[in-house]
Amino acid sequence: MKEGDEALPVSGVLAVVDGAWYENAGLAEWMLAGVEVANRAKLRISPESEERTARAVEIGPDPLVRTYGLSNRVPLEKRSPVTVGELRTVAPVKIGGPLGHGFDTGTATGLYLNSSFVVRPPDFAMEDPDAWWMGKLEFRRLVLAEGIAGYWAGTSASPARSRSGQLSITQHTITAPPQASAANISIEAQLAITADKTAQCSLEIGVEWDGDTCTLVIDGAKSEKVTLKNVTFDLRVLTIRHTSLIDPDGSQRFAWFEILLLVREHDGHWFVAWQTRWLDAPPDNAADTSEAELTLSLEVTPTDAAVGPMRVSRALQGPSRPRGVGHSFCRIWRCLGVSAGCRSTACR
Repeated sequence: MKEGDEALPVSGVLAVVDGAWYENAGLAEWMLAGVEVANRAKLRISPESEERTARAVEIGPDPLVRTYGLSNRVPLEKRSPVTVGELRTVAPVKIGGPLGHGFDTGTATGLYLNSSFVVRPPDFAMEDPDAWWMGKLEFRRLVLAEGIAGYWAGTSASPARSRSGQLSITQHTITAPPQASAANISIEAQLAITADKTAQCSLEIGVEWDGDTCTLVIDGAKSEKVTLKNVTFDLRVLTIRHTSLIDPDGSQRFAWFEILLLVREHDGHWFVAWQTRWLDAPPDNAADTSEAELTLSLEVTPTDAAVGPMRVSRALQGPSRPRGVGHSFCRIWRCLGVSAGCRSTACR
């Protein structure tokens, strides 16, 4: 696999979709791929320890060839995590495509029945390409908010309020400030439980520029950075509302939210940089919050940072339930096909 002119040591995964792309929303259709995150609401390390919440991405070396599990240490250490704080929660993957294909031959207007996307492995897999990385991937068909009518009309500001199923705020064209090499992005959500009580969650993202690259430090996890190969990017926070029963024997429901942090490098595609759940426990007073108003805010500091327009969308952008499947990222031993530098169908 090549990333521009650079040959990657680890192969990607070919995801084949049943159906032609761009049929539902035209050029506004895109595919999101990500590594599933395992959540444990109550995890006890030892009989004497307290219960705590734990999250970890479902990816790691093949246990047939490696004896260590994936941790959040950078650079990658071949040693399993021993504490909850060492579990890795960030494993962004990018995709390329779509490629249309079918069984119609001998015609210039072929019938394309399927679409394919190439899922690139996470960056840390390049540090141990012989580990035959295994992971559980999830896929979502995304309708780009910027391709929906009315998105660019007028102006939008933070905070945004909504009772609908999905809400997003996008800060377009974030780039290095003239007099600084760092910035901070604050995201906060508040859910109205009662007239005088709210529940809130927040996220801090540090942005560090260094020459021609940019690094995102998400939620203070300095060992889990997302590196961008461009100094200019767009950032979108998308909230997806879910509801669950407070009591299995009752009818009251509470709202909880899936949070997707999407990033798009300049002239690139959207990818999932980070994901989590917010407010995924019933409120203390057992109030029904299934239709409660959500207030979402996004702020970039310093306030004179070089940014473009901010836009808010309440449109349905993606399904509430992703499709998950297990895959392996393997070291490239053969290139199957004809490349510019090789005229053999199988070359070392």
